[in-house]
Amino acid sequence: MIPSRPDRPGSRRRALRRRASLILVAIALSVATGFAGYAALQRTSEFNRRNFVHLSNVAEARLLIDYVATPDDMRAVMTYVERALDEARWCLETSTRLEKAVLRLLDAEGALRLCEADLRAGEQATELVNSYYDGRVGLQTAIATLSTKIADMMAYSAAFEPYVARVERQALAAVMLASAVLGAVLTTLVWRANRTTLALWDAAQRERKRLDAALAAVDEGFAIYDSRDRLLACNEAYRQLSSDSPERVVPGLTRAEIMRSALAGGSYGAVAPGTLTALVEAYLARLEAGLAVELVTEDDRYIHARQTASATGDRVVVLSDRTLHRRQEIVQRRHAEALAAANREVERQAREDALTALPNRRAFEEALAQRGAAREAARVPGVAVIGGADEVVLVRIDLDDFKYVNDVFGHAVGDAALRHVADILRDETRAGDLAARIGGDEFVLLLAPGCDTAAARALTERLKARLAEPMEHEGKVCRLSASCGIAASSSGAKDSDELLCFADTALYEAKARGRARAELFTPAIHARLARNRRLADELREGLENGEFEPFFQPQFDARSLTITGAEVLARWRRPDGRLRQPGDFLEIAGQLRLTAEIDAAILDRAAQTVALWQKLGVCPPKLAFNVSSQRMHEPGLLEAARRLAGQGPRIAFELLESTMIEEESQVFAFHLDALKEAGIGIEIDDFGSGRASVLGVIRAGPDTLKIDQRLIRPLPQRESMQRMVRAIVEIGRALDVSITAEGVETMQHARMLTRIGCDTLQGYAFAPPLTADAFAEYARAYVAPGSQRSESAG
Repeated sequence: MIPSRPDRPGSRRRALRRRASLILVAIALSVATGFAGYAALQRTSEFNRRNFVHLSNVAEARLLIDYVATPDDMRAVMTYVERALDEARWCLETSTRLEKAVLRLLDAEGALRLCEADLRAGEQATELVNSYYDGRVGLQTAIATLSTKIADMMAYSAAFEPYVARVERQALAAVMLASAVLGAVLTTLVWRANRTTLALWDAAQRERKRLDAALAAVDEGFAIYDSRDRLLACNEAYRQLSSDSPERVVPGLTRAEIMRSALAGGSYGAVAPGTLTALVEAYLARLEAGLAVELVTEDDRYIHARQTASATGDRVVVLSDRTLHRRQEIVQRRHAEALAAANREVERQAREDALTALPNRRAFEEALAQRGAAREAARVPGVAVIGGADEVVLVRIDLDDFKYVNDVFGHAVGDAALRHVADILRDETRAGDLAARIGGDEFVLLLAPGCDTAAARALTERLKARLAEPMEHEGKVCRLSASCGIAASSSGAKDSDELLCFADTALYEAKARGRARAELFTPAIHARLARNRRLADELREGLENGEFEPFFQPQFDARSLTITGAEVLARWRRPDGRLRQPGDFLEIAGQLRLTAEIDAAILDRAAQTVALWQKLGVCPPKLAFNVSSQRMHEPGLLEAARRLAGQGPRIAFELLESTMIEEESQVFAFHLDALKEAGIGIEIDDFGSGRASVLGVIRAGPDTLKIDQRLIRPLPQRESMQRMVRAIVEIGRALDVSITAEGVETMQHARMLTRIGCDTLQGYAFAPPLTADAFAEYARAYVAPGSQRSESAG
């Protein structure tokens, strides 16, 4: 038997040391566990407080998101979101590695992941709002997505609480374990924990007071109801907005009781008997469904209510006074309505003639374009239906001699006459016709669909009959007449503009045929119009290419029959060599206002010819140029005449007698005087055929009167023409001007005109208009016949 090992003092001491070490380790562990538990309690308390603040801010943002309408509203929402993010960010940034290890040990690491998810949701919300400010997303998209992110943040905040509670329970267990092992340590830990708890309670109370102060400072009413729908807390604004007796709104009351009291007390106007309960239930049902409710108080205030639910089952109700906003909306709506009415009035005025109240040119052109578009849509290719529903018939109306009415009776009578015409048009047209005033005394009729040219002619006859009736205005009586041009789309018009051009052409035809009549645009007129258009294009091209050249018809002294000058005549030589006479193009040139350009071209070519003649020694003493009234108004005429006169021959300008000198402008008179001062002679062409008065001739102060050839040709056969020519010669003698006879076709004409007293003769009896080269040859070879000179003298 092996004896047992005897106890030794060293082994006891070692055991005691081991026990002491174990005790010290236990004490150290207990103390460490206590401190760890205390630190964990502190941390969880701060997490709870931070989570409460986080949840409050997110709840505020969730309450505001439904009423975001402007960037400022969006900034208010983001303020609460940023505050919530600060709390989540604190939880992540202040957690040490040891604390994170403890959380992993306690299986509570999900709290930090929730913080990270919360931060990501908040940052995504911030990026979304920045995209809205930059204009990359719309307001509704921003609100919808932002609402989702805020809801996620509320969910993260709610999920955070169980983790914190788990850490708190483990910390308390550690503290209890430490107190069981070492009472003193436990007592110390409990004392410190109590002190910490009291500090946290005080901090929570301070936070609660701050929250109450913040809620009291805002205008909106906030209230929290528990899961049984009883009031837990509210601010003063909520009491004021929810009832006319704020003192009755106290914790413990349900929302139904508060609402029923307000309705029964008349806060929201009179309530029909038996409907109180239904109104309250409808109010609560809308709030529970997440819908906003707006009530109008008896004093016309608009109270807006909305509700949100918290993760704990509580309900947060927010009341807003929207009175100012609603009144602004009403003012803005009324302003918009007034603005729309003003725009309609402006549009009406823009489409109506102010004097006659008829549609104006703009309204007519729009109606014509619409009719043209409808016609194109209904037209069958290759088929023209005359008088069909797609036919467009226009009548252009222009008052005859309306300027005379204004000049004689005054503009007041002229305006009354225009109104009188407008009334006649309204009386004589039917529904569907459009009568418009498109210019001073210009009117147009767009006949209703289905009308043809026969209906247009009948209408113009009625209009002429009505216009022929005397019109009286303030004791003044005047009679009117009008010329009308009729055109239909079946006449070959390609579009509305061409149709209106056809009507204008028919109107000009009516005026040319004596006025006070109506003319229909016909294919013949169309062909003439097309020919004139081609001629106009060729005319412009001819001017650009220098195709106009001067021809020269010699002028002779009536007694000596020597060459005294030449009249410069315009001829148009086409590229194919054909020569066009002035009668072929002057009318079109006048319409295109190109007469002055032709005059200038002839003047320039004549200057080149004179320079050549000077070298050949055949330049006539005088050159007479036909100058249009249009050319007389151009400032460059005087300089061009001076350059030509400086080359040698005397220069004269022939003005048509049809130019009413007494009616011309001051510019015309100024240029006329300047030409005389520069030594340029003035001759009146075709005298005896126009309307010039003797006073007009005196005012012009010409050097020569040229008798119209239509008075010269019948001279041998008609004695009356001889007396007429003698009278013109006597006028010339009285005015001390020379007399030129043009159109001298035979020597008999020459002898008779010489006996009557004409000074200069011009005509085919001597020479036709010649080219520059032909004139030079003629002038070199010409010798005045002495026999003719002696016979004429006898």
